[in-house]
Amino acid sequence: MAQISEKGIEYAVARAKEKYISLSKESDGETIKKPLHAWKREHRRAFFNELVRGYLDYAIEQARNGVDGSNEI
Repeated sequence: MAQISEKGIEYAVARAKEKYISLSKESDGETIKKPLHAWKREHRRAFFNELVRGYLDYAIEQARNGVDGSNEI
């Protein structure tokens, strides 16, 4: 059964922070940040790719080294 790891989410969000900041500035060409829903589609996809990649990296590491127990059944 698939489950979400809160630690994995925190890891992915922290890892994607710089990408978010970079893309939010790039999306409108200025330093004023637009909300995520106002970004260009390509920038939203790039951010979500980074976020999902970070979560999957965490999940793969947990599979190799054991589950972290944050969502025990």
